[in-house]
Amino acid sequence: MTMESSQTYAKPFDLEERLETQDSRSAFQKIKDVYFKPKSFEKWKNGRVYEWIGAKYIQKAVMGTVGKLGRSIGRDEESGTNYFIGKQLNLDALETYERKTRFNEMLHAPQIIWNASVLVKYLGDGNYGGEVFWGSFFLALNSSCTIIQRYNRARVDNVIEKRYKKK
Repeated sequence: MTMESSQTYAKPFDLEERLETQDSRSAFQKIKDVYFKPKSFEKWKNGRVYEWIGAKYIQKAVMGTVGKLGRSIGRDEESGTNYFIGKQLNLDALETYERKTRFNEMLHAPQIIWNASVLVKYLGDGNYGGEVFWGSFFLALNSSCTIIQRYNRARVDNVIEKRYKKK
């Protein structure tokens, strides 16, 4: 027995292999993946569509407030957060961050629907006061957060495909 045959080496990660194992997912999981998976227009030129509607500026505002707070308490050091990928830029870190963007979007997307419905109700009733202001404010806030999540997810998906896709 030679030295080479007794050693086992870790098999390089194969993205295609991981994708094949997803066939056993539930119908609900498949529907979620269809919704959350970045569409081709979102991935085009690494999220250019979202840049056109101001995603970079929104992201700077969020990172200058919430992100700064997270950094000040050390939440981005190793494992990453909902706002940071972390120091390890490997496939697991990217996929974890991608799942966190899904979580954030699941928090903000229902609020968009709620705020829009309340706004339509108030406008339909002829009420143009504070409720319309706050409804518009929270609709814009939650829409902005969702745009950032979709923008980041498209960019992370592009990185995963370029770095880890089978050649």
